[in-house]
Amino acid sequence: MSIEDRLALAQRLWDSVVAELERQPLTPEQRAELERRVAAADANPDAGIPWEVIRAAGASEVATVSLPIIFLPEARAEFDDAYGLYEGQQAGLGEGIR
Repeated sequence: MSIEDRLALAQRLWDSVVAELERQPLTPEQRAELERRVAAADANPDAGIPWEVIRAAGASEVATVSLPIIFLPEARAEFDDAYGLYEGQQAGLGEGIR
């Protein structure tokens, strides 16, 4: 098979996986996490950027906006774990994600 044919096959396989996953119901844990995130967003609506603003500005313009990033404790722990993993592989490697 040519590269183009293999890429097309891979895309069809990926699309079929996505379609099947989208048909599956959320787990109780996933539903709870979504509800937690909605509650957090409702409690602090000024902490994020509305989708309309991002869409209107385009990704490249939004990327240059300097806004604070607020990590929930769980996300901070995952981020710190990833940093430690990269630093464990090679000193300084984790600095690219900070």
